[in-house]
Amino acid sequence: MNLLDSFYEGDSKLEQFYEYAELTTTNATATVAVSVPMSNDSTTMFYVRAVGISTGGTNGAGYAVYATYKKDGAAAPAIIGAFPENAHWKESDSTWGGIDFNVSSPVVQVRVTGKAATTIKWKVYVFKLTQGI
Repeated sequence: MNLLDSFYEGDSKLEQFYEYAELTTTNATATVAVSVPMSNDSTTMFYVRAVGISTGGTNGAGYAVYATYKKDGAAAPAIIGAFPENAHWKESDSTWGGIDFNVSSPVVQVRVTGKAATTIKWKVYVFKLTQGI
C-alpha cells in the first residue's frame, strides 16, 4: 500500500493517512491549511511539512514539525509536550509567521502564517497517526 493512502485495521483501530493543501496567504494572519477532527479517547501524532514562496520569488521557507495531541473523552484535544518539537524551521525572511496548531474542538487545525502585505503560495502535507481505544 502506498504510504500516502488511507487505511484502517478494525481490530487495532489504527488509522494512518495524510492530508494535503495548497493555499495562498496575503498577510500575517494565521490561515487554516488542514483541519483534522479527533475522535474521543484517542491520541494523534502529526508530522507536518510545509513549503512557501513569495509570488515575486524573493523569499521562501520550509518547515517540518511534529506535534502530538490527546483527546480524553469529549474534552478538547490537548497537546502533549511542547511545540515545535524536533523542528526544521528555515526561512529566508524571519518575519514570516511559519506554521502552528490550533484547537477548535474536536478539530486540530494546522495553520500557516505569512507576512504582512506579501502574497505567499503554500503547499502543506500533514501525516497523521492515530490510536484509539
